[in-house]
Amino acid sequence: MKNLALLTHITTDEPEKPIFRLAINLGVEDIGQLTGIEIHSKDCYMVFLNGQVIGVCRNPVKFVQEFKKLRRRGNIGEFVSINYDDNRKAINIASDYGRLTRPLIIVENGIPKVTEKHIEELVRTF
Repeated sequence: MKNLALLTHITTDEPEKPIFRLAINLGVEDIGQLTGIEIHSKDCYMVFLNGQVIGVCRNPVKFVQEFKKLRRRGNIGEFVSINYDDNRKAINIASDYGRLTRPLIIVENGIPKVTEKHIEELVRTF
């Protein structure tokens, strides 16, 4: 409990418009431009931004990976969350306020991206 309290961050609002434009640029098809047939296609995932449908995506894994890359580079706010749900065929993006977040260690090919240098910098900060 103590660790969660020390590391938890409560999010503030991030503007939705830039996130919506980014999603469209990354391949989301705008819900306003669809006929309805696409929504029921087997390869389409519904994309939600703060609970509202913004479009569909035909390649959810690639979309989420690209979105996360941009967030890690600082092109998107660090507290904008994204995940996809295979069972519901949905991608959820959250940028609203009041969500509890915590730091996660990114692991690629079984190797953590956090190094000893990062840990030392954190220790000096506290």
